[in-house]
Amino acid sequence: MDERTMFSEHKEKYLTRNVKAIVPMLLQLFCWDLIGKKVLKGAELDYLQIFEIKQTDEGSEITHRQEQPKFVETYEIPKRKLPELEIWVIDDGDHLTMLLPEDY
Repeated sequence: MDERTMFSEHKEKYLTRNVKAIVPMLLQLFCWDLIGKKVLKGAELDYLQIFEIKQTDEGSEITHRQEQPKFVETYEIPKRKLPELEIWVIDDGDHLTMLLPEDY
């Protein structure tokens, strides 16, 4: 795989201070893992990956989506209340950055 490929595992990964402070480490790793699995499957990924976390009666729900090509998948996390927030992961061509929308 070429190092310039979108979301290549060879690119450096960065987090903003807000992500480090607010997003639990397991949730960060879960988001990186979902992207990695898409890369391994050869999926076409947009430069912007969006994760929306919402609480449900049973636990939490994580929706992973992108705009081009349109893609949406939802994951149920039972018995675990995660913070309600939106996480972005951007591939700028040189590195990957996980951030919150207010960090942009």
